[in-house]
Amino acid sequence: MKKYFIDGGGHDGCSVRKFIKENHGFEIYSFECNPRFFPNYRKLPTTLIKKAIWIDNNIHKFFFQRGNVSGASGLIRKKNLVNYKIGEVVCIDLSKWILDKFYKTDYIILKLDIEGAEYDVLEKMIVDGSLEYINKLFIEWHNHKLIDKNDNRHNSLIEKIEKIGTPIEYWDAIDERIIR
Repeated sequence: MKKYFIDGGGHDGCSVRKFIKENHGFEIYSFECNPRFFPNYRKLPTTLIKKAIWIDNNIHKFFFQRGNVSGASGLIRKKNLVNYKIGEVVCIDLSKWILDKFYKTDYIILKLDIEGAEYDVLEKMIVDGSLEYINKLFIEWHNHKLIDKNDNRHNSLIEKIEKIGTPIEYWDAIDERIIR
């Protein structure tokens, strides 16, 4: 069985650094669309995919924070989009990528820290069956950062994921400790 860690929203590489502290034998793919962080991946044991995770393979507007802060988001529905500059990024349909690249017999850990896009992405993964390829989901939820915060949508999504049988663990890579 092949083992994979898919790092969605890799930021400055902290997710990979955190993951490899306690996990070995995984092939790692990191998705990060902010060019500011690309140099951080040169020495990390990962394949960097310079795209934003989304529900299609198109170019979309993206909001990058100005100054010394490092946030970014593809969602206009996100709160506090002050001091952001607008750019464009190439997005990747995560569901399609998983269905095309992996087998259900692979062991896959998916980490998502994608600033609110996790709701659309995971809902699509449930519908097309790609979430059934995921053995464990590490996630940082961003419902509280969305203008259209919807606790019913959030709770319903968690219930659907649990019904499929995918374990969910809260993820905070900045801490760089595995939270169990």
